[in-house]
Amino acid sequence: MRYAALAGLMLVSSTPAFAQAPAPLAATTWRFEGGHDTLDFRDIVRAGPPVDASPVFWRGSGTGMMVQHDRDTGPRLHQFTFAFRRVGSFVYHSPLGDRARPSSDRYQVVEGRYEYRRYFFDNVAMRGLDGGLGVQAIVEHSARRRTVPDALVADETMTSYGTAFVLAARLRRWSRWRFDLAWVNAFRLARLGETYSADAAAARTRWGGGWATELMMALDVRFAKQLSLGVTWRHTGDGTMSSHRSFTTSRDLVTAGVTYAK
Repeated sequence: MRYAALAGLMLVSSTPAFAQAPAPLAATTWRFEGGHDTLDFRDIVRAGPPVDASPVFWRGSGTGMMVQHDRDTGPRLHQFTFAFRRVGSFVYHSPLGDRARPSSDRYQVVEGRYEYRRYFFDNVAMRGLDGGLGVQAIVEHSARRRTVPDALVADETMTSYGTAFVLAARLRRWSRWRFDLAWVNAFRLARLGETYSADAAAARTRWGGGWATELMMALDVRFAKQLSLGVTWRHTGDGTMSSHRSFTTSRDLVTAGVTYAK
């Protein structure tokens, strides 16, 4: 419900009450945001078909930050994004309730992206609403630590390389309010590693593959000539499959910050 409310807040800018003369797009912008991150991690019991996932998942919350650099020429956009997330306070969540996990359980990820986007459709259905297509290159490194009964510690790392197809829309009808929407679908190749505190010989490395789907909404409100306040919501769902180790994750990142335009 809280994400539906956030989406509604972002879309309120489309009402006529905010109508103003459109502003030219800035050629270069820097976006700095930080906020709240949540993670659901679920092991896949059987890769299928059909895919069968565990009813119990590892759930945590923490913080995230994002730095984004855009070079916008109007119909074309070059976008560079760096993101960092750190999650703790984990529980095992099941239909019967939650079971708290040790404070040593944690998850963190570092991600870098480059996107090239082209807006082919202008003034779709209304003035200032443009539609576009894009492609992304994605590199991500994540690390997970989970404690199992009898104080055994399992560390897992994953480095993935992906390419994505993007459907995008932007609303640039008013001088102070701007709204962006993107739907990203990615395929990726991943290198996974495992180590265990009880048996160093059990450590292993393997390759796998998977997919990721992301929905992003961003709203900017300009309060000075070169400065805007922004809020961004990203929901990401992905799956990774490899030999004897498959899992899915669901992540929600809500951030707020400042955008500087040159």
